[in-house]
Amino acid sequence: MKKQMKRNHGITLIALVVTIIVLLILAAISIGVLTGDNGIIKQSQQAKEETEIAEEKEVLNLSIAQATGEDVYGNLEEEPFREKLNDNAEGTELEKIGDNYKVTFPSDREYIVTGNGDINPIDYANTVELVAKLAYIDGKYVIGVGFKDFQIKSDFMMNYINLMKELLTYFINQNNEEKEAIFVQYMNEMYKTSFTEIQDTFDYLYTQGYIEKPVTSLEEYFDITLTEETKEEYENQIKTINGLLDMNLTIYDACFLEIQFSIFEKEENSEILEELQEKVENMSITGTIKAPNGDSFKLSTDNINSNNDLFGSYCYQYPITQNGSYTFTFVGDDGSYGETTLQVDDG
Repeated sequence: MKKQMKRNHGITLIALVVTIIVLLILAAISIGVLTGDNGIIKQSQQAKEETEIAEEKEVLNLSIAQATGEDVYGNLEEEPFREKLNDNAEGTELEKIGDNYKVTFPSDREYIVTGNGDINPIDYANTVELVAKLAYIDGKYVIGVGFKDFQIKSDFMMNYINLMKELLTYFINQNNEEKEAIFVQYMNEMYKTSFTEIQDTFDYLYTQGYIEKPVTSLEEYFDITLTEETKEEYENQIKTINGLLDMNLTIYDACFLEIQFSIFEKEENSEILEELQEKVENMSITGTIKAPNGDSFKLSTDNINSNNDLFGSYCYQYPITQNGSYTFTFVGDDGSYGETTLQVDDG
């Protein structure tokens, strides 16, 4: 009887331990489902936030339509816009920044509304780098403020040159095997062939009468196919490229570049092309700089002018008469944000 009781007791303890372990596992899974990165709670919060953003944008669109509808010229003016916003969403704040408006909802979410009614959430993580510089001009101290990388047309052009240099360097640095593969691809497209080896391509060009004698290398092919006129044209192009980029190119390099560019432009899904296009697009910045005294200044890479060599790439000149800390903020038309502070003292 005692042995039977001990055996039953042991089974009961094991079952209890197993049950506890299973419950712990289930609890862990449940917690993960609820609180994980893709958990129910987070998804619920995201859905709630997306709904609120949609509602706030709807309020903005309605208020813009009402305010512009009451204006004789259909313009978005500050006071009618503020009035309609408060009618549609009590507690909403409006601040005019240059030609744009910053709208803050009770949720603390902020939006930039351009003069033509475009709406973009202000993203403080999407930063635009600003710089500020002190200078003495025409008998007064001023602070020059602008974008760090894209301030005047010469800077924009320099970025374009660097971009082109990056692209040309990428092409030139490919090895001979890669160049041959590009040449074969180009010839296959031109003559509707399907060769994989460059010598087969050379042989085909010779037997079909496209070249006057057999060749075994790209240099030989270019030697017999380039006319004196074409060579002169390439030489002029090389002088321009070398003058801008300081690259030691040959006529053969120029000839190969033309072939590769023709293929490169057709590759719509080229990762390199997408990256370069993105860089070019990011060169364009438009928005409003707000000065410490509340004044605003429209700043864009498309229309920046600065004739003062001392400032170089700085554009907005803010006059000062005393020492202190000067903070400038930038709000882009696309909702981007930037801020810079310059401490001015006797040193």
